[in-house]
Amino acid sequence: MAINKEKNTRIVITLPKEVKEQVQELANKDNRTMTNYIVNLILKDLESKK
Repeated sequence: MAINKEKNTRIVITLPKEVKEQVQELANKDNRTMTNYIVNLILKDLESKK
């Protein structure tokens, strides 16, 4: 999938391997990519803070 540079930006984060594995497992269970899973977590948190 192509990245729309007008709407999106890339960031680099460093996670402990154990955390990455846990997030990947949760994303797989939710039938999502890890990136999509993390984006959704962030969006939900932002929405709850309004």
